[in-house]
Amino acid sequence: GSGGSLNFQGALILSRPGSITQYYLFIKDMITIFPNLGFGAPMRVTASLVDLSYNNGLGKVLQRAVPILNDTLSLARMTACRHANGRDWWLVNHKIGYTNKIYTHLITPDSIYGPYIQIIGGNDNYAQFGWSVFSPDGSTFATTTAGMGEITLLDFDRCTGTFSNYRAIPTDSNKLSEFLAFSPNSRFLYSGNNEYLFQYDSLSTNIANSCTMLVNDSIYPPGSSSMVLMPDNKIYRIGWSDPGTNCISVIDSPDLKAPYCNFHLRSLCFTDSARGIQVGIHSLPNFVN
Repeated sequence: GSGGSLNFQGALILSRPGSITQYYLFIKDMITIFPNLGFGAPMRVTASLVDLSYNNGLGKVLQRAVPILNDTLSLARMTACRHANGRDWWLVNHKIGYTNKIYTHLITPDSIYGPYIQIIGGNDNYAQFGWSVFSPDGSTFATTTAGMGEITLLDFDRCTGTFSNYRAIPTDSNKLSEFLAFSPNSRFLYSGNNEYLFQYDSLSTNIANSCTMLVNDSIYPPGSSSMVLMPDNKIYRIGWSDPGTNCISVIDSPDLKAPYCNFHLRSLCFTDSARGIQVGIHSLPNFVN
């Protein structure tokens, strides 16, 4: 439909290692329905290979929708991290209903290897949505689900693609988190839901107690939604529903401890001047660090 994919973090583009013109497009598709739970889940992840050197830069599909993972999967939480060799990628997915069943694929110049399965972390039988993100230095992985009362932190080995050192950041009913972003220096973790935005200090001896609320945007609509660290080292966060979806909130200095991180609520707004209308934005692109 015109609204795009229904899955947060349900699509991801990665450059093919060793190539300057070829890219992989990973998509979660083939939704199945769980009548007892009242929602559906993607049944597989597919990989398509596109070469932009063809058709005057418009590209050509060299491989289309090749299945690389078959299982009932989270509607969200697909992300990736650069391998320690600086060339390859680790692709990460979760099974639906579990935050502790993690699938990884190794993407190299010649092939896509995996899935490799690890059982580590917390468990949530209603882990339908959520968000996953690596710290910019690749050492820490964070994931959360909309219905779970904790944020999961794991150490990540970029050489072997393995997770370790499970830590849980418990959250109360006002701090339930769905969206995550790390600061450029990998120290601060920002989490939020439709109303709240928080900062956690990963260097604190008690990460949960380091929580600082940046905003309580409880007037709904518009609420808030996904956020992403961009190349200008700022974190951008969009509104959730009209009339707020034409505006983006910005953390100008995410490397600094709150309140010096300088959060500005709905400070960047978009309009179509030719037609005199607001431009709606419901979700930000799924970028890797």
